[in-house]
Amino acid sequence: MSEPITTIEQHLVLVVLASTISFGVTEIVKPFVSVFADDRGRRRALTRLMAILSGAAVGYTLGPSWLDVWFGAGAGVLNAWLVAVIKEKVERRLDVHVPPHDKTPSPSENRNDKEEP
Repeated sequence: MSEPITTIEQHLVLVVLASTISFGVTEIVKPFVSVFADDRGRRRALTRLMAILSGAAVGYTLGPSWLDVWFGAGAGVLNAWLVAVIKEKVERRLDVHVPPHDKTPSPSENRNDKEEP
């Protein structure tokens, strides 16, 4: 027979799930953030807020106490910070800049550039 899951193991599972779900929700919502914010700083802030709120929501649904909500929010913060750090390191290492979602040229703009002699 297996041993019962301890409280620490429950919290670890909660943090991993909250972080993963927070990442997914944030990536889905990120393109729509530009509707509410014009500049890059506000878009980043709204994206990070979305990560924190989605992590807290996962913690609330998985755990019976407020501690689980805080663990979920912390996982959302960890997710937002880790993604920002990795993105910065990749951009610096490859010497490229990844443009925001709303600045990507449309296929018709790219086609018009190629047709000119």
